[in-house]
Amino acid sequence: MDINKIIEFRKELHKCPEIAHHEVKTQKLIKDFLRANTNVEIVEEDGWFYAKMKGLNPTKTIAFRSDHDAIMNSKNEMFHGCGHDGHTAIMCGTIMALEEDRPFNNVIFLFQPAEENGGGAKLCDKLFKDNTIDEIYGLHNMPNFKKGVAYYRKGCIQCASLGLRIKIDGIQTHASEPEKGLNPSYAISKIIERVKPLSKYIGFKSSKFEDLDFESLVLVTIINLSMGKLNFGVSPKSGEISLTIRAASDKDMKKIIKKIKEMKEDGYSYTYEIYDDFPETNNDVDLCNKTLKVLDKYGVEYMQMSEPIRASEDFGYYKKFCPSLFFMLGTGDGPSIHNENYKFNDDVIEDGIRLFKCIAKG
Repeated sequence: MDINKIIEFRKELHKCPEIAHHEVKTQKLIKDFLRANTNVEIVEEDGWFYAKMKGLNPTKTIAFRSDHDAIMNSKNEMFHGCGHDGHTAIMCGTIMALEEDRPFNNVIFLFQPAEENGGGAKLCDKLFKDNTIDEIYGLHNMPNFKKGVAYYRKGCIQCASLGLRIKIDGIQTHASEPEKGLNPSYAISKIIERVKPLSKYIGFKSSKFEDLDFESLVLVTIINLSMGKLNFGVSPKSGEISLTIRAASDKDMKKIIKKIKEMKEDGYSYTYEIYDDFPETNNDVDLCNKTLKVLDKYGVEYMQMSEPIRASEDFGYYKKFCPSLFFMLGTGDGPSIHNENYKFNDDVIEDGIRLFKCIAKG
């Protein structure tokens, strides 16, 4: 495997950033690279694809997943500010490395789009219907973690999150007669008042909120408010509040969503819309224990994380199909992901390839 070729490919991907569900050129680049440099079978689906490698004497099928969508910067320009170009390069390098040293088991390489809005993993349901997959693995680069080290947690490694948009309708009236209407500001303010205790980060520990008991972190962030227009003669009918809700367990997420939907004032009508729905990314304990022994066998450096990452990752969706395991790959000092000065550290591409290759070799 030529690591310099992989690095150059990562730079080529970097020049072609495309946001979630629009990764047309990106996917062509990846497939062209695979066809030119590997012999894997490419299976094309609607908006996504995967590659298949047959093992020497297979007893199971494992899968690796990478993502390849970009994000937007403050100038409304697309850029690879989360390192998904690096994840894709690691995946392609893993395929090349395993072709030189073929594993015993079958391997599927899932090239997933649209991670950033939580929709990409759901698109790939068909992968698990068409293939019997016994285990799935993934990774994400992580600035300010020790370079080249694979970080893990048993259980939750990244929080569940979603966006909740609440639209509230009251009754419009003349501003001189507010008592004849229902101004949505009062219904909105009640929600703000009640969720305020959940806007403070208290760490990953059990807590109580009103009549609810939470197992771990639950965090609510108000991200948008709107109501009426700049019209001093009208008390408006409609308003809305949007929240980002985060929880360290899917169970707690269901609890807090139900509770917020109960925060209603008499006379108003409420509608709710869910956006960017990410499940908890929860590492299977048995699979983690087994994999750590494999990493010990090959001398791959790893470290345990003390607590989960608050940000979310739609890899967690795959746990409904088979045991799953997700790593953070340390990239050393540098700006955090989604920072406009972020840049993927090419030095860790080889470390990511080695991690995946060792898992595949078992």
